[in-house]
Amino acid sequence: MPLIASLRNRALCQLASKAAMGDRTAFGKLYQKLLPEVFAFVRRRINKVADAEDVTSQVFAKMIEQLSTFDSNRGTIRAWVFTMVRNLIVDHYRSQGRRMTMSIEGELVDRPEDASQDARWKLQSLLKEISPEGQELLLMHYGDGLRFGEIAEILGISKDAAKQRCSRLVRQLRKDLDPSSSKQEPRYAS
Repeated sequence: MPLIASLRNRALCQLASKAAMGDRTAFGKLYQKLLPEVFAFVRRRINKVADAEDVTSQVFAKMIEQLSTFDSNRGTIRAWVFTMVRNLIVDHYRSQGRRMTMSIEGELVDRPEDASQDARWKLQSLLKEISPEGQELLLMHYGDGLRFGEIAEILGISKDAAKQRCSRLVRQLRKDLDPSSSKQEPRYAS
């Protein structure tokens, strides 16, 4: 883990430990540090603002209940929280009898305003062909800015598997977007 990420994780773990012992100020600081990332993660997956706000509040309510179970030896606080977030989002969709959908095309184009409309449409079309698991992996890495180790913890796979799957998907997308590449059916297994 890079030094800055390691230091940030250590600071968050210290706040979590104090909060688990009932320190409200520590929980307030933990909440302030995690809220923007958690809400953005939820909002990328839930279109209705009110629903996204409800799920975000559920995350922090659950976090209060579960803080004593967090073990910093098993992973980062962010991965622990985002696992909780992901599960609550799945529960949200399940309670509505729907499947989770994601929009990742804007996250994969470096600067969407620089891409031609045709390239954006093609990318959007190709992204729809990717399995939901593959879409989620790409969104976690490119949209949410999660590191492969954190993604691996959240998805219950190895770091190498997360990195390899993401790399394979991006390589295939680049190949399918390149007009000079040979015509073949895209293969997007995650």
